[in-house]
Amino acid sequence: MITDPQPVTRRLAISMVAAAARGDAGAVKALVWAADPDGFAVLVHCALTLARTLAGQLLTPQGMMGADLWLAETARGHPRSDTRAGAALILAHEAVVVAESAVVAAETGAGEMLDIAVGAYNAICLAADEGFDEVFTAAMLCWRNLLPQAATMAGPIIIGNVAGGLWGGAEPPKLESTGGTLKHRTNNTDPPGPRLAIPPEAQTVYAYGPPPGPTAPAGVPISLRGVAIRRLQDSGVW
Repeated sequence: MITDPQPVTRRLAISMVAAAARGDAGAVKALVWAADPDGFAVLVHCALTLARTLAGQLLTPQGMMGADLWLAETARGHPRSDTRAGAALILAHEAVVVAESAVVAAETGAGEMLDIAVGAYNAICLAADEGFDEVFTAAMLCWRNLLPQAATMAGPIIIGNVAGGLWGGAEPPKLESTGGTLKHRTNNTDPPGPRLAIPPEAQTVYAYGPPPGPTAPAGVPISLRGVAIRRLQDSGVW
C-alpha cells in the first residue's frame, strides 16, 4: 500500500482526477502518456485511490453504495468494452485496497482475500494488454458520472485538499466566499495546489533512467511497465 508517492506522481494523479471530473478524456490520455514507465503502475494505483477517496468524502454512505452498484452495472452491461473493463478495474482495485487493510489489521482470512483480490485486479490489467491506456482512461471517466461536484470551479481545490489529507504535505488552499466567485488563499509559501496542465517534470526524458520511486503495491502487474515502455517507443521518446 502506497502512503507517500513521489511528488511528480502526486501531481499527475491530482491533474488526472481533475481532468476526469471535467470529462476531459484527451487530458487524461495526455497525462497517461506523460507518465514514466517505471512509475506508471504506481500512478495507476494513486489515481484510482485518490478518485475513490474523493468519492468517499463527497458522497454519503448510501451514495457510495449507489456508486458501487452503478459501477457493477456498468461493468456488466455497458455497450463499450473499455468502459466495462474500466468500471471492473475500479471495483477490483478497491477490493485490493480493502484486503490490504484487512491484512494490516490481521483479520482472519485476510491473506486469502488479498490473493483473490490481487488475482482479479491482475486479470483485468493483463486482459487489457496494450489497450490498458484506454481501459484506465475509461475507468477515470466513470467518476465524471458519479461526482458532478468535482466538475465545479472548486473541483481542483477540493481534489487537492483530499490529496493533501491522503498523502500529507503542505496545508491545502482554503476556499473563501468572494461574492459569487471563488478564490483560494494559503497560509504558507508553498507552491499553489493542483495544476491541470502536464507538470514539467513529467515531460523530462532522463538520460540515466528516472529517479527511484516507491515500490509498486500488491495487485499491480509488471505488464503495465511494458505497456508504458511500448507507448514511449511508439512515440519515439524511448
